[in-house]
Amino acid sequence: MSFTALREGLNPQSDPKLQKKIDYFQSLTQELEKHESPQTTIDFVNQKLAEINAQKLEAKKLLSFMRKSQIKIFQHLEKDLKLVRKGHYRMMWMALGMGVFGVPLGIALGFSIDNLGMIGVGLPIGMGIGIAVGTAMDAKAAANGKQLDLVIEN
Repeated sequence: MSFTALREGLNPQSDPKLQKKIDYFQSLTQELEKHESPQTTIDFVNQKLAEINAQKLEAKKLLSFMRKSQIKIFQHLEKDLKLVRKGHYRMMWMALGMGVFGVPLGIALGFSIDNLGMIGVGLPIGMGIGIAVGTAMDAKAAANGKQLDLVIEN
């Protein structure tokens, strides 16, 4: 299995963020080569890399286009292969914990002591619950070999 390389003409010297994003894509393709990927996934990633190579944009717009392509690649990997980056579930469940657990806990606490100013106390409690659940799911994904050795980056 082989992945398309990003072309050299992207001129990363003009923007260090662009060089960082190019390095991230190279790390991504190296990580994907370590995992068994079906041909459809390889074709999808190569298509996205070819779209990036075809762009004739300035650095800022190219970075934006690369971010969007990166998001689509990771969504595809998660949906089809259940492959996620390190910390994926922790970040997702942190937000869910704040909304699903924290706000109702804060409202219940605020009403129980007749002080609605205590609604905010539930947010860190929900965040803690969400981080705990997400960390457990990240550990399970790592144990099953479904975690890429990449950290979450924008």
